[in-house]
Amino acid sequence: TMSTLRVDSIRGQTTDGVAKYVVQVVQGTKYGTADVTSTSMVASGLSVNITPKFSTSKMLVTCTFVSDLSAGGRQMYATIFRDSTRLDTQTGLGGNASSNGFHTNYSTARIIFDGSMQFLDSPSTSSTITYEAYLRSVTGGNVSFNAQNCLGRIVVEEIAQ
Repeated sequence: TMSTLRVDSIRGQTTDGVAKYVVQVVQGTKYGTADVTSTSMVASGLSVNITPKFSTSKMLVTCTFVSDLSAGGRQMYATIFRDSTRLDTQTGLGGNASSNGFHTNYSTARIIFDGSMQFLDSPSTSSTITYEAYLRSVTGGNVSFNAQNCLGRIVVEEIAQ
């Protein structure tokens, strides 16, 4: 048995606070490893551009990747930047640690594992913006983002307010 749904009209929600909805979704992908020894944040090459439809929209940014600490005694921090703005809360280790980004714990052996980060951003613009994953080594030893030539993915969902 099939059902039929009939409506008089379908229209988007407005900024009256009644309901939020996803306006658009964009995705960036990257194969290939970014090896980093820098103790400062470095661009990973995994990025995506989006031009918001509304300056009042929020952006839900989700990033998935594979990390490799290469050897024992290493630790990595990663976060997302909107253009030149770092999205995580910089706390600990002189403001270089990420309290809501991605970080690995110190290990005595090599570790390869899946990682993910998610942020709800309010860019307050309708101009094109770029979201990109950044990382750094805590100890200066080699760490790898998007390791093993796996597919890294960054997805941005624009949510109307």
